[in-house]
Amino acid sequence: MRPCLVLNDFNGGGAERLVKDLAIELETLDDVSPVVVVSNERGELRSEFEESGIEYSTLGIDVSIRSVPNGVRKLTDHLRALNPDVIHSHLAFSDLISRVACMRLSLPHVSTYHNVAEKRSRLKRGVERSTRRLSDRIVCVSDGVRQSYGDDPRMCVIYNAIDVEGFNRRVAEADLTEIPDRIRSAETVYLNVGRCVEVKRQWDLVEAMKRRESSTEQLVIVGDGPLRPELEALVSEEGLSDRVTVTGFVDSVVPYFAAADVFVSSSSKEGLPTTHIEAMAAELPIVSTDIPGVREIVEDGTTGYLCPVGEAGKLAATMERAKADGQSLGSRGFETASSTFSIEKIATDHAKLYRETA
Repeated sequence: MRPCLVLNDFNGGGAERLVKDLAIELETLDDVSPVVVVSNERGELRSEFEESGIEYSTLGIDVSIRSVPNGVRKLTDHLRALNPDVIHSHLAFSDLISRVACMRLSLPHVSTYHNVAEKRSRLKRGVERSTRRLSDRIVCVSDGVRQSYGDDPRMCVIYNAIDVEGFNRRVAEADLTEIPDRIRSAETVYLNVGRCVEVKRQWDLVEAMKRRESSTEQLVIVGDGPLRPELEALVSEEGLSDRVTVTGFVDSVVPYFAAADVFVSSSSKEGLPTTHIEAMAAELPIVSTDIPGVREIVEDGTTGYLCPVGEAGKLAATMERAKADGQSLGSRGFETASSTFSIEKIATDHAKLYRETA
């Protein structure tokens, strides 16, 4: 079985990390030999793909509407040369060029939807609806994602996953000297990992820290994005520069998970957030928002606590509660991650799906 996984680039998002981990794990299965095709090699995960030994090739195109015709042509040529059994694309651009290329070559196609429909632009929603019929199967990373696209018999749910044991080990062995002194020395560290974009609503976390009024606590927001300057300005305006750090891009999130006591999220929309699975693998209690996707990872009161979107006061109070219950919540979270969100399990699920589709 030779599946071809098609991806936009090597940016460090959840979809890209999933493809990397999935390809690595698929290679350990009998009679499965995956190959990855990317539109271009931009992104911080390129070195990780190279070091992993994953077979990959590049189309050499930008990810844009203008590039679609060239992308279809180049991908069609690539697929002829690679001779795969099934194509599995991730993210909107790759879905589109893969669907058309597979139609031309009469190849079976699988798509993975990583986010709820509402997170797509109007144009992307229209393209998705008009080309969905070209996919043989559609994998949704959560039931919340599946429901957002309506009832389609071709859809199934296979959760996002990570190498739980490996991530736990890396966190335990992390070098904390890689992070700022004030984070290492804080009595309590609240960690958020995510791009600085509107749906992440990290300003609610800043407001929650303002309400907590504790000089021994640190909020660390690890991530970059278009709203990072506004977020940093808000931190300064609120007089929280000594208690809130916005790191921007970092080479590795692992030391920050190692330094953290509680993982926090204030998102208004999620597909199935890999960062929450990483938090459970790191044995951290979670405080997050009560939204589809998150509900399928975090069991309120068992592996973490859920709060309404946009209620900073509730967030502030729940952060204290999670800190107090951290050890028990973290232990149960690790057990859940190991049993439900391990890369070994989903690789087996994907291999079965590929065989059924091909």
